[in-house]
Amino acid sequence: MNGKEKLLDEYNNACNKILEYFTKELGFSNYYSHWIADRPGEIADVSEYTVDMQNIIDFLNYDMSKETFHEWYEYCLRATMLGITGIPNLKSFHLGCPVKSEAEFERLEKMQAEIEELKAAFKEELSQPDF
Repeated sequence: MNGKEKLLDEYNNACNKILEYFTKELGFSNYYSHWIADRPGEIADVSEYTVDMQNIIDFLNYDMSKETFHEWYEYCLRATMLGITGIPNLKSFHLGCPVKSEAEFERLEKMQAEIEELKAAFKEELSQPDF
């Protein structure tokens, strides 16, 4: 094994060890984690979570709780479903950056549901014959 191959092998092993540790910190078995597209150090699938290496590193560097991780992940999912831009990374979320409150989410989700109902009613109206 030449120097480059050895270095890349060490990198892959380090990434795999980090993923293994992260997975255990979240309380999952390593059976449920892997690097997407078999590309260590990029994006991991850990049980039902998809997370990039930088967020994994921040989780470990800041000794975050799995509850903080779950709150952040849920926040990201809800924000994405609403089309919110500027979603914080895990580090910023943990350090207290401004985020939508539960009341704001509920208001936006209610508005989104009303819009979807109006769209359905509009579509139904358009499908009615003109005679």
